[in-house]
Amino acid sequence: MQSVTESTAGAIQSVTNVIRRMSNIASAISASVEKQDMAAHKIAHNMREAAHGAQNVSTHILDVTHAAAETKKAAAETWSAARALGEQSGALGQRVSNFIARVRTA
Repeated sequence: MQSVTESTAGAIQSVTNVIRRMSNIASAISASVEKQDMAAHKIAHNMREAAHGAQNVSTHILDVTHAAAETKKAAAETWSAARALGEQSGALGQRVSNFIARVRTA
């Protein structure tokens, strides 16, 4: 009877050890899953931030494009006004020359 008891106690101890190892393995798996979950959340957060940043860049590019178009338009208007002013200046210069010539001959 004692040998059966010892054998049974040894078997129970072996089962206890296996259960303890399984518990440790389950705890390690749980910790790994938790770390992976945290990493996945961090990746998702970083992706949202990157998408937000890309959207901001896109908006700024559109703003710069619009400003460049407005600057081009303003430059064309300035060039046109300068050309017209040059033509008027030439005509005025010619009139002044004609006036001075008439004053001298008078």
